[in-house]
Amino acid sequence: MKKIIFINGLIFFFTTNVFCQIESELNNNLDEAVLETNINAEEETDIDITAFKLKNNEIEIQYLNINEVTKEELQAFGKFTNIQIESFLNYRKSFGKFISNYELQSIPNWDIELIKKIKQFVLIKNKNEIFNSLSIALKEGKQILLLRTRTVLEKSIGYNYDTTRKSKKYGGIPSGFSMKYQFKFKQDFKLGILMENDAGERFALNSKTNGFDFISAHLYKKSNGILQFFCVGDYTVNIAQGLIHWQTMGVKKSTEVNNIKHESETIKPYQSFNEINFHRGLSLGLKKSQTNAIVFYSNRNLDANTSLDSSNETIVSSFNYLGFHRTENEIANKKNLNQQVFGVSINSNLKNILISVNTLHYEFKFPFQKQNLPYNLFAFKGRSLTSYSIGYSFTKLNTHFFGETAFSYKGFATTNGLLSAISGKADISILYRNISKSFQSIIANAFTENSSVNNEKGLYFGISISPQSRWQLNMSADFFSIPWLKYQINAPSSGMDFLIRITNTPNKKLSAVFTIKHQVSQSSLIDNYQHVIKPLGEVIKNSMRCHLSKVVSPIVTIRARVEYQIIKTSSLTTGEGFLFFTELLYKPSKKSISSNLRIVYFDCTNYDSRIYAFENDLSNSYALPAYYDNGFRYFLNVQYVINKKIHFRLKFSQNIYPDKKEIGTGFDLIKGCKKTQIGFETIFSW
Repeated sequence: MKKIIFINGLIFFFTTNVFCQIESELNNNLDEAVLETNINAEEETDIDITAFKLKNNEIEIQYLNINEVTKEELQAFGKFTNIQIESFLNYRKSFGKFISNYELQSIPNWDIELIKKIKQFVLIKNKNEIFNSLSIALKEGKQILLLRTRTVLEKSIGYNYDTTRKSKKYGGIPSGFSMKYQFKFKQDFKLGILMENDAGERFALNSKTNGFDFISAHLYKKSNGILQFFCVGDYTVNIAQGLIHWQTMGVKKSTEVNNIKHESETIKPYQSFNEINFHRGLSLGLKKSQTNAIVFYSNRNLDANTSLDSSNETIVSSFNYLGFHRTENEIANKKNLNQQVFGVSINSNLKNILISVNTLHYEFKFPFQKQNLPYNLFAFKGRSLTSYSIGYSFTKLNTHFFGETAFSYKGFATTNGLLSAISGKADISILYRNISKSFQSIIANAFTENSSVNNEKGLYFGISISPQSRWQLNMSADFFSIPWLKYQINAPSSGMDFLIRITNTPNKKLSAVFTIKHQVSQSSLIDNYQHVIKPLGEVIKNSMRCHLSKVVSPIVTIRARVEYQIIKTSSLTTGEGFLFFTELLYKPSKKSISSNLRIVYFDCTNYDSRIYAFENDLSNSYALPAYYDNGFRYFLNVQYVINKKIHFRLKFSQNIYPDKKEIGTGFDLIKGCKKTQIGFETIFSW
């Protein structure tokens, strides 16, 4: 009852008058809500989501030259629907190059809200010169150097000296260090190198290590003629709808019901500190008439969990995605599996239908062999895997159709969807997926309920309605089934989830977003009778969120959120979660310092009832901590701009658990009830 009274009081407070516009604040809130649904994080982590186009780093803002921008660049920008992109391209093809930004209002399916959202990024130039001179690039190019460090002030037991071993369990110090250098000339020439040591990793220069634990580099160049581009070094590959290959963030179910199609540049230079999900080698882009082909080859060593089989041969059970090399065991598994990848993606525009034909081939040093358990019966086994797919997309009237069908290992998968503007105030989305239990892919990220892309059937419906400019209603429903067993579920299962998001902007001074989610799934119940196959039971999860934003002056914004969820199994409540935060953002327009302070209270019964809340971090890095147990968290971000060439950023955060005497597990266990982290970075740009 106290929580209900508290929520009502909060809503009353935030519906009072405010004094300035909130459009950009509302857009950021919706982007963050999508991220909270799409990122699966189990602990607080840094997430490089530059492709998602959240602009907390003004240094790296991307501009669009609308007279030269391509379909791929519009898709990568992340603010347009497929129908809006097709309308833009058809308008430019019919009426020629733009003379003024005011022409944007004449494009079909482009409304005032979209134009306001993108106007600060739009440029009009009549020529886009491809890089052809090193001297010009060096003179006009932009360079960025980032230096960053993070540390946890409380020492975990991994850093304690072990008198028996006469050493520490973690070989390094409790601070992590990273450095990134980037050189960029327009969108045509990019050079980058980054180096990182995580906290606990040893920094040493010898025959086995090169100082930093992780080093990445790339060289990317666009060209005219048949050769469109080449990239040497580290890069990511995104293909079609992600059934056989997708290495960056891929959309899943979220409050943005029209955000169901995977869209990205096929090849992107790698710029993240994540040590796993990228290729290392060479990629080329070739074009002839209406057909382009992308060819890539990668050869790199990965961390993997290995063991010996009955014949004393090395086998691989899984990849190690953590990227930590702090202990003797972690170091022993470092880069112990060689992976070679060869791929081709051919795209052709046939009478306004874009067809994509793709193939991938993997070769591993050691064979994969998962544990001999029933749910692993159809899992990938062996040293090599070849996958094929064909994708398509086209727009007819106000409806955009897309899909991909793939074959890999011993199974097939297909996903097909549509996005339709049925009126000026309503959009719908539908997506069907059917992925067989024997379909296996190594690096995939499609629109699925499962974290892996296999063993699933589903049908998704979404609708977005804007009855008035001040109101928006998003609703979605997804019905799915799992035809075979999966981890901790000992029989075929099914489920559904429903989501409603109501956005209200009563004027240009206030935003309120209400989200309600109802999810039903199945799981193996705790069985006191120890049956061989444990019975399945329904797991019902209901959650409600209210997110409010209020600009109290031209330089101060206040945010607040209340979220409550309850989990029931067989009519018994097995978990409850409650979270509240309030946040103050200070951003004067003509001063060099800006900051934001957030205070969070959370009370969750167990880990299953955890709640995620997105938070800003250092540049191009975002945190998504999982809140569980009972406690508080607060953090302070401060940005200080000395001049256009030097920026400083600081983040101070602390978690407090009043009822706990220790935090964490294993070597990361901290004695006490507090965990404090400091991050600091300096950015030089010239």
